[in-house]
Amino acid sequence: MTEVHGGMAVIEVLRAFGVTQFFNVPGESFLPVLEALRTEPTIRVVTNRHESGASFAAEGFGKMSGRPAVCMATRGPGASNLSIGIQTAQYDSTPLVALLGLIPTTLQGSQAFQEFDSLSMFGSFAKRSLVVASRASLEATIAQALTDATSGRPGPVVVGLPADLLSVTAPLAQFGFPDTSAQVTPDIQPLLDRIGSASRPAFIMSTGAVRGSCAAEVGGVALRLGAPVLCGWRRFSAFDNGHPCFAGSIGLGSGPAVAATLEQADLVIAFGPIDPVTVDSGHLNRAGLMVVNVTSAPDPFLARRMPLANVSQIVCEPEIVARLLAAEVRKASGATHAQINQAAPRLLAQELTAETAVSRFNEWAPADAVIVSDAGDFAHALLRQFRFDQARTFIGPLNGAMGYGLPAAIGAQLAAPGRPVFCIAGDGGLLMTAGEMETATRLNLDIAVIVFNNQAYGTIRSRQAEAFPGHEFGTTLGEVSFTDLAKAMGWRAWPARTPSEFEAALSSVATSSGCRLIEVRL
Repeated sequence: MTEVHGGMAVIEVLRAFGVTQFFNVPGESFLPVLEALRTEPTIRVVTNRHESGASFAAEGFGKMSGRPAVCMATRGPGASNLSIGIQTAQYDSTPLVALLGLIPTTLQGSQAFQEFDSLSMFGSFAKRSLVVASRASLEATIAQALTDATSGRPGPVVVGLPADLLSVTAPLAQFGFPDTSAQVTPDIQPLLDRIGSASRPAFIMSTGAVRGSCAAEVGGVALRLGAPVLCGWRRFSAFDNGHPCFAGSIGLGSGPAVAATLEQADLVIAFGPIDPVTVDSGHLNRAGLMVVNVTSAPDPFLARRMPLANVSQIVCEPEIVARLLAAEVRKASGATHAQINQAAPRLLAQELTAETAVSRFNEWAPADAVIVSDAGDFAHALLRQFRFDQARTFIGPLNGAMGYGLPAAIGAQLAAPGRPVFCIAGDGGLLMTAGEMETATRLNLDIAVIVFNNQAYGTIRSRQAEAFPGHEFGTTLGEVSFTDLAKAMGWRAWPARTPSEFEAALSSVATSSGCRLIEVRL
């Protein structure tokens, strides 16, 4: 039997699972993995400028495709830099596998160069953290990681690879991927009973960014019941924003009408994970409210987030429950077909603000646009002024990680190369991972960035103004010309200070391709 070194064994397992995307910042601890990738035609390798960019790109790829990408970094500092995207994937239930090159097994516990405890570090926020114990268990451990990342509630799995094991040659060990697709058909009669006894039911959609059959089934049920449907925090494209029952997206910056809709409900049925921002912004923690969460894996912390509400969970794939619920509701007569949706007001662009820019961008963006958002106050305008209807898709970090937008847009573009990808970012967040602009140029991607430049950490400044009025301190940033920076990275770029300049820049973006940037000076 042909023997392969450990690096080749890793790639053989990734290939067998169907992994097509590998992001990394190279390190000497995993050179055998890079050598194996050099001759593997089915896996695209991207060399990033920073480990945070690699993990964010892998997370964006996973959100867009529903399949795990792999990101890899070396020990110590590299792994620490990689961690931000792993924590994002955990919050967002995104399938991802992170590989770490570790010190050799013979040096573990000796405070060797860049040694750290990966199990303790990543075990606190990844779905699972593993370290390969021997060359004989290498293949099975990678297979376990890929299976864990995609089964139940998806998430990131971290695997530490001691450097010496990657060079050891041995016959390729047997490995397999267990079938996790089987689902027990749940009894939805209790859910039907709750709907029957509720006077004002409402739905929350917090499933994947790319809309699937679950959204269509819930839309049909909502029409029959005359019930509103809302999207959870940064799940803005989980439900068709053009549907008659769509009542808005929940989260920081949502209008008062959104919270009012949920305050009127006596039953909330949520498909997908319920995060803390959705709970707080939607005022879900209140006495008398019944909440049913349909989720692919149990959430042991849900009752702690809503101690006042009556909370229950149906542990099953949301698509299955939505289909069963729709079939039962269709049997009932007396459909309501209420019109709930209200379009966001069109803003008169007398001055250029994030709100007016997003309003105009909404009118202009293609029907299949992928919008990738960084974290910041500028993104609140997306809740009020941008409609994720038709095939539009939203990708953004639930955990509020700055620097996310650009590398995640790279991942999304690689997952869906035929769709137009736009990144919305602030000056603070974009500059954290601006080096990935060179990565996008090198890959010849078709990405457009709109950066709102107010020379401040705007979200924190606004909170500071509330807590300590008139005492702005530590939140001001210096002057940066993103237009010049983008051009230096091989991008086309246009500055905009007025509505007419922004309109002209949008027109230029529409008539060009490749990497483009609009700098909105606020």
